[in-house]
Parts: sequence; C-alpha cells; structure tokens
Amino acid sequence: MRKPDQKYYGKLMLFGEHTVNIGSPALLIPFRRFEARWMQGSHHTNPSHQTLYQYIEFLAQHQSQFPWLHIPLLKSFVEKGWYFHSHIPQNYGIGSSGALVAAIYEQFSVQQSISLQETRQQLGMMESYFHGNSSGLDPLCCLYQKPLLVQADKQIRFLDIPEAQFLQSLWLLDSGQPSSTSSMVAYFNRQMLSYRFYTQLNTVLLPAVDQAIKAAIQGDGKQVEIPLSKISSFQLEYLPQMIPEPLHALWKQGIESGAYVLKLCGSGGGGFFLLHAAQSASLPDLPKGMRLISLV
Repeated sequence: MRKPDQKYYGKLMLFGEHTVNIGSPALLIPFRRFEARWMQGSHHTNPSHQTLYQYIEFLAQHQSQFPWLHIPLLKSFVEKGWYFHSHIPQNYGIGSSGALVAAIYEQFSVQQSISLQETRQQLGMMESYFHGNSSGLDPLCCLYQKPLLVQADKQIRFLDIPEAQFLQSLWLLDSGQPSSTSSMVAYFNRQMLSYRFYTQLNTVLLPAVDQAIKAAIQGDGKQVEIPLSKISSFQLEYLPQMIPEPLHALWKQGIESGAYVLKLCGSGGGGFFLLHAAQSASLPDLPKGMRLISLV
C-alpha cells in the first residue's frame, strides 16, 4: 500500500446539498471529528468491513467501468486481512462512503496524472454505488482534506482558509435516525418536476445558497444569517420529507423567532442537521432522542 497510515476524515457540506447537482455553488469542509484508516487484523466488530467487502464485489463485477483502479490488488489486500476501520457514522450525511471511496482511490488508483475535474468524475462514478447518483464532491473533499468550493461555472478550487472559520456559531443536530441518500435524491428529483418548486428554487434557493457561501468565505457571520434563513424556510416548505417529523415544529420555531436556524447537512431524511445560532443561550430544547454537538 502507498500510505497505510493515512487518515481519512468525514466531510460537512455546509451549502449546496442537492442543488450542486443542478449547477449551483457548493461549499464543503473536512470534518476531522470522525476519521477512518486502513488497518490489518481483527475486523469483526467494525460494520464498515461488511460494506467494504460488498463494495469490492461490486467493483470486481463491473471492473471495465473502473479502469483506473487496480481491483485485483485491492482484493488481495483485503484477503490478507486489511480492512477499513471507520469511526464515521454510516448513513448520517457526513462522508462515510466518501472516505471509503477516497481511501480506495488513493491507495489503488493506477492513474496519477489527471485533472481535478477528471478525479471528481471518477470518484463520483465510484460513489454512485452507494447513492445512485454522486457529484463526486464528498470523496474529493475526503481525498484532499481541504475546504472545497464549487463555483457557479462548475470550476473547483480549494480554499486556503482555516476550517474553524466556517464552524463558528454552528452545531450538529443528531436526529438519532439514519438517512437514505438515494431515496432523498429521488425525492428531490421528483420535486423538480413541479413548476412552482422549480421557479422558487431558481428565484429563492439558488441565490440564497450563493449569498451564504460568499458570506461564509468572507467570515461574515452576520451576513450569512439572512440567506441561511431563506434556505431553511425553503427546505421546510418545499422539501418537508427531508426533515424528520419531530423536527418540523422546532424548524419553524427557529425561523419565526430568529434565535436559531436549522438546515440540511447532506441529503436529509435523517442523520445530522446543521443548526446556526449566534448565541448558545438561544439553543432550543430538542425532541427526545436527539442531541446537539458543538463544532468548536
């Protein structure tokens, strides 16, 4: 292996979930609280091993679709007792599949000199096994471990900005239930067939995403609040199935009071959500079984 001790972290998509697939900007950062790495030895208690085994079988069965991977070498290493030991929660929207794809790509890719866009495309094809459709951004962020900006012209650049700048006033809300990215992607695509949804998406959501990203990059927490509230309101009104029912009242209360704002973190439907509150005293009481995790 090239880097057997390499750590792979989760990711947070701060803005652009779902809409990045239709051309909007997006902002992702590595999430270093959860990590994964290749290990050798006993793996029976780690759920990611079964995921890895099934994924390798898929890659082997579709080897012609992934000519940049040395799949026989990957299989050989797993047979020798190597496994992917991951502390990144699965089905929670913070990059468990992205980290696995990045780790396989980095260790077993036979192509070294390709563009960033080609890397993204290849990673997206690999991650589509897990989600049905992948932008490739999650594994790209996990691979390079830098804040990543997707611009409106689809160009990608890494940001030389401390990750802590993006985490101020943010909490993770653990919904206590897993999410299904593939079903949420299908739900979003169905909503796109509605003329009213499509119109509001273009006139309200996409401009708000763009404004929020610009404010976040500038480190202007005050300016991010207005577009963030618009994103939250849009998601509650037009994408209610992406929000667990016990969170609906809390979501609405935050919008109306202005004390805090909730938004999707990843595909939605469960897993983690992002909560923005300028003051910790404004944090709400959560439904039973849910908890807040500070990001700073």
